[in-house]
Amino acid sequence: MILVGWTLNASGQTLTTLWSFGRATIPIGELLQGADGNLYGATAGGGSGHVGGIFRLTPSGSFTNLFFFSRSVDPDSFSRPDGGLPCGLVQGKDGCLYGTTYYGGPRDSGTVFRLSTNGSFTNLWSFTGGDDGGTPRCRLVQGVDGNFYGTTLGGGVNGSGTVFRITPSGTLTNLHSFNGSDGACPAAGLVQGTDGNLYGTTLFGGASDRCQCGCGTVFRISPNGRFTTLHSFDGDDDGEAPETALVQGTDGNFYGTTLLGGASSNGTVFRVSSNGSFTNLWSFTGGADGGMPKAPLIQARDGNFYGTTEGQNIMTPGNIFRISPNGRLTNLYTFLSSTNGVVRLDAGLMQGKDGCFYGTTHAIRGNDIIFKLAVPSE
Repeated sequence: MILVGWTLNASGQTLTTLWSFGRATIPIGELLQGADGNLYGATAGGGSGHVGGIFRLTPSGSFTNLFFFSRSVDPDSFSRPDGGLPCGLVQGKDGCLYGTTYYGGPRDSGTVFRLSTNGSFTNLWSFTGGDDGGTPRCRLVQGVDGNFYGTTLGGGVNGSGTVFRITPSGTLTNLHSFNGSDGACPAAGLVQGTDGNLYGTTLFGGASDRCQCGCGTVFRISPNGRFTTLHSFDGDDDGEAPETALVQGTDGNFYGTTLLGGASSNGTVFRVSSNGSFTNLWSFTGGADGGMPKAPLIQARDGNFYGTTEGQNIMTPGNIFRISPNGRLTNLYTFLSSTNGVVRLDAGLMQGKDGCFYGTTHAIRGNDIIFKLAVPSE
């Protein structure tokens, strides 16, 4: 098969392992480079409670566990009072780290938290799973108004998830409850466009009946809750199940991925305008180009977009790719290891101040790592 606009492998990449975790640590979500130049991230395991934590890695390679989420002291309870399974970090204007946890809190429906860079922890909100939402899987975004915005996978008035706003002091407002026809189960965070509106995706729901629970949507919502569905995926060539946040390109359009669908049912890369004009840029084959992207794209300083594909078996190992705004895709690096088995890339990339790309891997067997990838100019 000849893939138009496809380059099998680029040359000259250099990948360096910066840190190797112990087994069952499972780094989750994209790394964040703080204002201090250090890397911050989250794990789904580790600590005495084995429900995740927050770490810092300095440029010189010094690693610090800043905070571990904990289980209840009651051995018969599975409660996680301060949360569990963090879902990524954002640094607020006050210098603190803000994030969500998928579960934990009194109702075990997730939390919103603040963590200082020296490890001081504050639980800002515990979701109930009711009208306020529940089980967030999103990275927050801080709006120009200083508030944080995010989504919950479940809960809300209709049980299909929400879009919420929360102040830095912890006052939460439900801006929108999904009802299925306008989308369901947003599994990713939001991006604030240059027009001031927030843009996001839902994993299910929408107008198409080709998928049992709907094929997902792209939506726009204003900071005060005015909601518009921009695109409903049809489960065919345009993709299915967008699981990642969007990124706004320098051209004003939004770019994202779908986990499934496309010409080979292995996911897609797409472009959508702020008024809903949609273009499928790439359909993954599940072969050398990878498949099933689970992480958001980033636009690098060279104007191209960079991303990862998950990799689930030896036929589709995790890889790092570059795609131009007009859809030319290049495989930059494929992770293969005889000792760690298949290496999955569940999280996306971050471009550091040095121009290199930073990310994490999850090995099916063996140790997970934090890596740096240097990519020469085209």
